[in-house]
Amino acid sequence: MDGKRMLWIMAVIVLLGFLVSVAAYAATATTYTKGQKVQVLWKGTWYASTILEVGADANAGKYKIHYDGWGNEWDEWVTPDRIKPAK
Repeated sequence: MDGKRMLWIMAVIVLLGFLVSVAAYAATATTYTKGQKVQVLWKGTWYASTILEVGADANAGKYKIHYDGWGNEWDEWVTPDRIKPAK
């Protein structure tokens, strides 16, 4: 087997491994619903929050949240890596 073919095969194997890991992550990723109580990470601290909207279009994959006990001016769109289920 020549070097170019071996390199191509290795690249395909790496790509397949990546795709499998992405699929596994997507299958286990937590999704949230409108009105659900959650915790949101902001500057190193977890805050009690409520999901206001589930993103679509430009905000697909994000959630609009309201920090419980704080004014609406603090509402923001956040990515799932900053959210965890409420205790």
